Formats: sequence, structure tokens, C-alpha cells
Amino acid sequence: MIKLAVLIPTHKLSLSGNEKKSLTKLIKSYNKKHIYFILPKKNKSLNKLYNLNCVYFDNYYFFNHRNYNKLLLSKEFFEKFLNYENILIYQLDCYLIKDFHYLENFFKYDYVGSPHINIKKKNFNGILNGGLSLRAVRPSLDVLNSSNLNLSFINLMSFIRYFRSLNRLKHFLNFLIKIFYLYLKQSFNRRSKSKFSHLFLEHFPNYFNEDIFWSLFSVMYKKNFNIIKPKLAIDFGFDKDPKELFKINKGKLPFGCHNCWNDENNDFWKNYF
Repeated sequence: MIKLAVLIPTHKLSLSGNEKKSLTKLIKSYNKKHIYFILPKKNKSLNKLYNLNCVYFDNYYFFNHRNYNKLLLSKEFFEKFLNYENILIYQLDCYLIKDFHYLENFFKYDYVGSPHINIKKKNFNGILNGGLSLRAVRPSLDVLNSSNLNLSFINLMSFIRYFRSLNRLKHFLNFLIKIFYLYLKQSFNRRSKSKFSHLFLEHFPNYFNEDIFWSLFSVMYKKNFNIIKPKLAIDFGFDKDPKELFKINKGKLPFGCHNCWNDENNDFWKNYF
């Protein structure tokens, strides 16, 4: 089995100057044979884009960010890459800093992303951004195929840490109320019944980004799903607040970065590329 595929999700065929810069860096760094554009089926007439392989999914998944979240939480997505052990999501607002040999430090994990930090409190909130992220294919499918929910004390504390702000808590409670309502409604309907776990996963992307699921909730479906700790993930990637992450990481740069072209982050990254 091949170790790694690199996937570039996009809904457009024309790239900006910065996106071309990100793509050029990737192509110089990794074997083209294992780099794939993830595209809507409306572009299926293309066999190649920028001389790279293309994999197509329903146009629906590319209409908006919510639908894209559904793609990254679908079995269909991971099943396309069962001949690989891992996939690296590389959106074109990412940039590689170190070579791919450095990625070997992270293959023991099932989900790795760039950690988010509470800049005021100088601590991690538990979310690992999916824009530049490493995912183990079969363990991810195990999560999506599971119908069980396992809630541990550690999981509960992770949820509390992320959802303790009032706005986040309200949003999460609205989501839970919706799921309970659907579950009770279906419980009284003999023809239509779904497990709570299935409803939770099905409706999650209507409320939250997919990386929140993989960062916090995936372990409820598969207890041994191995999510990297945020303090270790800073060696993998920077997303928000790169200056602060650089300090926490003792002046070391990560494997790559996400969200590097916006004005705030680019003030930091222009010193390096």
C-alpha cells in the first residue's frame, strides 16, 4: 500500500498568483503521480489539471463551505483513496516549509492539523485546522462506519474547553436539541429509524466545520482514533497566530502552514517565503 496521497480541493480552474505559488512548491516537493485535484463533476471533461490527476465528486459538495464539510465527513471521500495509508489535505492557501521526509514524524497519528490557540490565554482550544491536515484513511473510515458513541471523562473535558464560551455553547445546544428532536421523531416512526450517532454525524456539518468533528468528536465513534495533541501539532503546521505559535515552538518552523496569504499572517510569513 502506498503511504501518502496529497489532495488539493478546489472548485475553480483558474488560480491566483499566490495559489500558483503554493501549487508550484508542492509539485517541486512531491511525486506528481500521487497528487490529486479534488474537483466537482462539472469539470469531468478534464483528465488533467496543471498536469496532475483529478478526482471528481458531486457538484453539490462544492456549492459552499457547509457542503464541503459534508464531503470531508463522507465515506465516499475516503473510499476513493483506499490504496493509500494516509491523505494530506493541501488547500491552496497553504505552503510547504519542510520536505516530505519530515512528515514521517506524524504517520503514527490518525488525524493531524494545525492547532488553534486562544491568543489571550495563550492556550490551545483543541481544534486542529483541516486546511493543511494529515488523515489516516482506514481509521477515518472506521469512524464514519461506526454506530456507537463512547463518551469518556477526557472527551468531556475537551468539549467543555472548546464550548465554554457562551456563543459556542448556545450553538452547540441548538445542535443537540435538533438531533434529539429528530431522534425522538424517528423513534415514533416505525418506518424511519436512525441511531443517535448517525443523526449526530449526518447533521454535524450543518452547524460546524468538519475539522471540529475530527479534532473533538471522532474519538466518540472510535475510542482508539489517534488524534495528535495540539502541543505536538505545532511541529506539523501553523494556522492562526503564527507569531505566537513560533514562540511556543521555541523558534522552530513547522512542516507547513495554512491561511498564509491573508494580510495578518503574511506579515509573519513574508520573512520566510
